[in-house]
Amino acid sequence: MVMKISIRTLLIGASLIGLAGVSIAPLFAIEKPDYERIKKDGDFEIRRYADMPVASTSMKSMEGDNRSFQRLFAYISGDNEKSKKIEMTSPVIMDEGESGKMRFVVPAAIAKDGTPEANSEQVEIETIPGGEFAVLKFAKGRTKAARDQAIIDLKQKIKDAGKEGAGETFFAFYDPPFKPSPLCTFEVWQRLSDDKEAKK
Repeated sequence: MVMKISIRTLLIGASLIGLAGVSIAPLFAIEKPDYERIKKDGDFEIRRYADMPVASTSMKSMEGDNRSFQRLFAYISGDNEKSKKIEMTSPVIMDEGESGKMRFVVPAAIAKDGTPEANSEQVEIETIPGGEFAVLKFAKGRTKAARDQAIIDLKQKIKDAGKEGAGETFFAFYDPPFKPSPLCTFEVWQRLSDDKEAKK
């Protein structure tokens, strides 16, 4: 059974802890995208995901870019064309750089009924095309050093599996930034080159 928490609960909780990071995620096990596990080797997996509708906004940095989170949080709190409150899901998906983005995955029920457009021009409704992704869990935190090492480790795991990655890597964070790192789930993802979406 999937447990859900209301936006009000999340907002109150965020206020109490003094939300400061961009890697906030739900406090409990709430909705996550379904996937098929194709291969598992320790913390390394190859997964097949269906298309993932997401609310997306630009992000300059994974260190302290509160504005990206605030724009997306406003969207799911009702700042959209239907004034609809949308439950937050997990993980928060992020990549950085000139085209960096932060993304909230849209709940399946909302996507089925038609995802409302955002009132803000800075928030877009997009789809991450489904397909096969290489995924590596890592446990050394959200720091740049930890992320850089996770990318190196993922690329080696892909090579060891006889596969090739395609496109940029990105991160999936499942826990709020105040949760102790040893208890958190951090993942780095990359689409595989033999996936049909990578060949387009």
